Amino acid sequence: MLDLRYWAFLFLIVTLAHGDGSCDQDGIDGADIVKYIKRTCQNVLPNMVCDGFSRSYYGDRIPWARLESFSIAEGLDQIELRRTAHELHDRFLERVERRSKEPIEPFKFRQVFRPPENVNNLWVSEVALASVYSVFGADQLNIFLNGGIIKEEGGEVWHYRDKKELEVVRGLSKLYEEAQGYINDTLKQKDHMKKVAVMFLEFEADKAAGCFYDQLAQSKATLHKTFVETVPKEKFVGFTKKMAEELKQLIESEKTEKIVTKLLSSIKSKMLTIDTDKLTSHAYLVFLRARSLVLAVKVEKVFEDLNEVDLLISKGLWETYTGKWPAMVNFIKNFYRYTFASKQFWLRIDALYHEQLDHAKRFYEERQKSLESQMNDDILPFFRSLLEFMVDIREGKRSFIDDFIDDLEKVDLNEIFAKHLTYLVDTLSRHFLSCYSALHGKPDFNLLIETAQDNSVGKAIKELVFKDWPKGDILPKGFDEFVQKLETAILLIMTSVFGSCAD
Repeated sequence: MLDLRYWAFLFLIVTLAHGDGSCDQDGIDGADIVKYIKRTCQNVLPNMVCDGFSRSYYGDRIPWARLESFSIAEGLDQIELRRTAHELHDRFLERVERRSKEPIEPFKFRQVFRPPENVNNLWVSEVALASVYSVFGADQLNIFLNGGIIKEEGGEVWHYRDKKELEVVRGLSKLYEEAQGYINDTLKQKDHMKKVAVMFLEFEADKAAGCFYDQLAQSKATLHKTFVETVPKEKFVGFTKKMAEELKQLIESEKTEKIVTKLLSSIKSKMLTIDTDKLTSHAYLVFLRARSLVLAVKVEKVFEDLNEVDLLISKGLWETYTGKWPAMVNFIKNFYRYTFASKQFWLRIDALYHEQLDHAKRFYEERQKSLESQMNDDILPFFRSLLEFMVDIREGKRSFIDDFIDDLEKVDLNEIFAKHLTYLVDTLSRHFLSCYSALHGKPDFNLLIETAQDNSVGKAIKELVFKDWPKGDILPKGFDEFVQKLETAILLIMTSVFGSCAD
């Protein structure tokens, strides 16, 4: 629930800071400091994002009435639908009758997937060229992380100014110096920024809080309505005033600056413990593993396997239209007659649509119902805890920041990076991926049918499509064999890319 507290706090506060123009803020907006704060908030998190969260997360933006009034069955012209179905049905049978007459046109396969000449050489060349840029950039980053910075002070040696080999480290150095300059300028204006912040907090806090509360009260968003219903205006204004006063004291306290400095210093010290060379070597091994996977792809074989899939599908269509697969012809006839042209089918589609819509609506309604308890049990206590935390910081008491600093000291970042990168290296292997495909990528067809029959979704689809069909086998004879051949052909493509599990 901690994430919910943070998000609720962030979006609620920024939404308040933005306002929506419905409250008279002439007295408030007259101050340059308020305009500056508002402009800063809008740059950090646009109002559209805040409004989008508060309205979309709880389904406020969804037009339920319009969606519920929509009917698929009523929107279709049943006479036109049956006419179209019969026309497609007759056209299909005419085509089958025409192409099944003797002499039957022999099967011809037009190859679509043609590999370019010397495709494997082309593949290796492209991989090699891409590797140059990847390795070069990683190496330049390693130089920078090890303190290799080209400083603007004093200028570059003229002979190296146009060297493209230095572009990456030169760009990183420029970004670093700009960041350092911004930090230094900010530190120089520290006292001024404190005064500005204090001026903002002292400027009609009661009026600003009341105005923002009125804006929330006018909002139709579930988040805002629940907040207004849970927190009275007087309580909100009083808490905001207390929070503003505490923030003012927090900003003016020397102990606040000390704890912030201690935190930043601790983070910086921990970052300096990272072994950049070891990290680079692990990352480079990941790159090598990924490149090995790419280089091992038999591109020409991939084209051949794609042709096998295309050939199988093309032959299935030829057998259907030439009458050599009568079960499939009967299957398609039944689909046009008993499914596409059936009013009951579209009524079942309509019922399924409204069933899923009701399910989605209940989901959002449950989320809305849970908001009130979350507001009382998590969000409001978080605000109160935040106020207590500010008091502890100002008074120099131990807080979770001290615990975080202590825990940070115990963390070995090199071990964490090595663990995750090693796992990635082990995963990026042809043996792992090919064996994973062999174990999980080829289910037994009969088992799949059995599972589909017992599955609620499978039963629903069967009920939806085949309910009005004649009794007997629904799937055409030979269909399971066709699917198994297609599955094998697709698995061959995976083998061409990842290799065989036996390799």
